[in-house]
Amino acid sequence: MSDPYALKIYTDGSSYRNPGHEAGLAGIAEFPEALNMPDQVIFQRGYLQSTNNRMELMGCIYALKYIIDNSSALKINRAIILSDSMYVYDHQFTCESWKKANWNNSAGKPIENADLWAEFMNLRRKTKVRVEIQWIAGKSNAITKEVDKLAKKAAKGAMLSVDSGYKPGKVSKTQISLASSSQLFPASGQQLEIRVYRYVRSNKQVYKVIFECALKDGQELEKYFAYLDTEQRPLLHRHSAYIAEFNSDPKFPQILKLHPQKRA
Repeated sequence: MSDPYALKIYTDGSSYRNPGHEAGLAGIAEFPEALNMPDQVIFQRGYLQSTNNRMELMGCIYALKYIIDNSSALKINRAIILSDSMYVYDHQFTCESWKKANWNNSAGKPIENADLWAEFMNLRRKTKVRVEIQWIAGKSNAITKEVDKLAKKAAKGAMLSVDSGYKPGKVSKTQISLASSSQLFPASGQQLEIRVYRYVRSNKQVYKVIFECALKDGQELEKYFAYLDTEQRPLLHRHSAYIAEFNSDPKFPQILKLHPQKRA
């Protein structure tokens, strides 16, 4: 980050009431010292619906586009994209193996945001200069505080775009807090009553199903997610309860069979 000859692009993403509501991203360029140019806001966009991870990854995509379009004119041979997203930083190279596995992870589970990861990889190959993505703590200095503020402002803007890759799925009323995030279901071959809250297509083979259930009698309802083969998709209905039979793979939980219960 201390290289005075590198173009540095600070990027951030924001999603209010993540996921599925207004979201935004922004990027600020810090130019090499030799150019004697002030910092510049190079992109700021807001979206009607998206997720925080999509905004963070899309911010890096816009940074790559800026590098491709401007590296020759700026006469730079190195660029650094700085993001506070561990999601992007941790998977910037893992995505290569995901693509080879038809956008599944090492456990065979479909990965999310495959559309953006594919675009990210394509743009990274097109850059004609050396590009690094580095992690930086959010709001740790003046420029990261500013880009965070710009991303949040973009999400609240009057002219919001549509994130065409975001798949909101279908949502039903839930008995648990919408602020709580779903967790990977600890599949162990059990049969449980579940109530479907949301589902979205992950790829051609499976749907991601978010549901609420209690793992044991007397326990409070919790929100989980597991996967369902597309052939069983016609059985899914909002506001419906099922007896679900699960596989025994906690790393890739799948609903093997659904037995509809009385409509709620």
